[in-house]
Amino acid sequence: MVGRWGGEEFLLILPETGHDAALARAETLRDAIEKAGFAHPHGKPGGVVTVSAGVATSDLELDRTFDTLLARADQALYAAKREGRNRVKPAGA
Repeated sequence: MVGRWGGEEFLLILPETGHDAALARAETLRDAIEKAGFAHPHGKPGGVVTVSAGVATSDLELDRTFDTLLARADQALYAAKREGRNRVKPAGA
């Protein structure tokens, strides 16, 4: 399931998907968007749209609510952006 979550953020929910598979799926998506070569509307000339992703998989010890799972994914997303963008970052790494 994919949905818009805020201005430039999207949320992907992948039921019954383990941590490694979720990371692989996010990396496949990131790579496909970069290779599509969509011109970035506000970037430097020749710049293309890229994706930064934060990946969190449900952990019953850490995630008592959907909000805690979402917060971990959001923290990973912002870590990916801080580290240079156009990358996938797992929660807790």
